[in-house]
Amino acid sequence: MPRQPVITLVNLGRMPSSDTTEDEIQQFSDALDSIELPVSREEAELLVTVLPVDEDDCYGMIWGLVHKIETAASSFDNSFKAKLRRDHYWETLLLTRIANGGI
Repeated sequence: MPRQPVITLVNLGRMPSSDTTEDEIQQFSDALDSIELPVSREEAELLVTVLPVDEDDCYGMIWGLVHKIETAASSFDNSFKAKLRRDHYWETLLLTRIANGGI
């Protein structure tokens, strides 16, 4: 069962873009920071849903999200990898990082 901080972040929707209001970016940042590591496989799957579809990294905040997802790497099997969409920039990057890390 996912922890409340993960649910809170997922309920905010996709990560905001760099041109979003400062308040929205701060709200997302605070929610992201409240997630303690490591995350479970189920939580990682939920966190993938908030990755942006384009290359915007929201002032680098994307890397905090990617790193949180990667803490569940030991549970990344082919079924997890198959759920990642190849037409989304950050999901493709995550797949590449998994492959390069031997995960």
